[in-house]
Amino acid sequence: MAPLFAQDKSNKELDNLRSIIDLSVGVVTVATNRYIDYWFEMALSAERYLFLGHNVVLHVFTDRVAEVKVMASQFSRITVNVLEIDQLKWPEATLLRYEIFDLHRDFLQQGVLMHLDADMLVVDNIDPELQPLIWPGGWHLCNTPVIGVRQAASLRP
Repeated sequence: MAPLFAQDKSNKELDNLRSIIDLSVGVVTVATNRYIDYWFEMALSAERYLFLGHNVVLHVFTDRVAEVKVMASQFSRITVNVLEIDQLKWPEATLLRYEIFDLHRDFLQQGVLMHLDADMLVVDNIDPELQPLIWPGGWHLCNTPVIGVRQAASLRP
């Protein structure tokens, strides 16, 4: 089933959606093993650039909970929600991420959710009109922004 675009909604539904969106944005990321170090760099860049006009919560699914809690104490603008999962290697982390998100959906309460890989960096201000897609199950998901995000240099060939 294809997603319904928010633009297809009635004006009243759009107003309700916009009021939810104005409240918060959640970013979901799976970061186990050494990827938690990449996640920290991504989180630092998100603190500086990502959705400056919105309440941002980074949901990190990791096997390194204690380390993330220490890292999270360094942020002032964004909130970090640490969710413990088993250690995953590639390609399991990629293949299972949406299953992981769905299993933890009760913890993902922001108006809009987006996925950002742990090895990405936000390199410019990103604060567009949030235009989420409404997916089956009631999820409001934004595609990962293309402008202002790049892969971390340490992972590029």
